Amino acid sequence: IYALGIPNVGEETARTLAAATGVSGEITPKKVYEFFSKINLEDLTELKDVGEKIAGGIKKWFDSNAHDLLRKYKWP
Repeated sequence: IYALGIPNVGEETARTLAAATGVSGEITPKKVYEFFSKINLEDLTELKDVGEKIAGGIKKWFDSNAHDLLRKYKWP
C-alpha cells in the first residue's frame, strides 16, 4: 500500500491500512482495490493514524487512480 504513492500515506499508515483490510496471507492488488473501493470516509477516519485529511486523500486516490494502476497487475 505504501508503494502506491498515496499522498500523506507513509509506512506506518500503510501498515495500519493493510491490517484493516482483514486479509490474511498475501495482499494482492485485487484485494487492495476491493477493500478501498468499498470503505467509506467515516470508517477510514476511525483507523489509527488516519484523520480526515488522510482519509479524504485515500478515497480520492482510489476513486481516481486505483483502478487503472492496479489493473496493470495480474489479478488472481
